[in-house]
Parts: sequence; C-alpha cells; structure tokens
Amino acid sequence: MSMIDTTPPTTAGKNSSDQEIALPAKVKLKRTTMNLPAPLLDRLEEIRCELGVTSVSEVLRNALKLYIHFYKAARAGCDIVTIDPDGNRTSYTLHLS
Repeated sequence: MSMIDTTPPTTAGKNSSDQEIALPAKVKLKRTTMNLPAPLLDRLEEIRCELGVTSVSEVLRNALKLYIHFYKAARAGCDIVTIDPDGNRTSYTLHLS
C-alpha cells in the first residue's frame, strides 16, 4: 500500500496536490445549506479566526479540498498517516462505503 505523509511542508509554495485540487480563478459558485451542531460551528469559527480568513465558508472549502485529496488517496489504496514533531505516527482510515 502507498502512503501519504500529511506533515506540513517544510518549504514555502504549493506542492502538486495543491494544484490538483485548486479551483480555477473564475469558477461559478453554487450555494448550499448545511445544518451543523452548534459546537462544531463554534469550532469552525475559532479556526476561521486563527487562520485570519473572512468566512467559515472559506474554512469549509479548505476542509473539503483536503477531504477530496484524502478520498482520492484512499481510493488509490494509500495509507493516510500524520507524523507529529516527535516522529510519532498516527494512521487514519477513510471509510469509503
């Protein structure tokens, strides 16, 4: 099985996976509505503030880009692994069914 290393890049700039999931500059947007538990929405708002972005929608779009990336990796048979600063690895399973 292949493995995806999800540690943050050590160099500035975009990597190939950023380009793969990037949207064209002038893409038509469609509106959707989501019902979220209040604690989840509160956490998304905290993340919005930490990142300094203008909306929770932007946080969600970024999260969905990551999900699409991990979904494609899982479909290709890859392992999804994070490595913390001490070198400890944690494996994740993305359930596709």
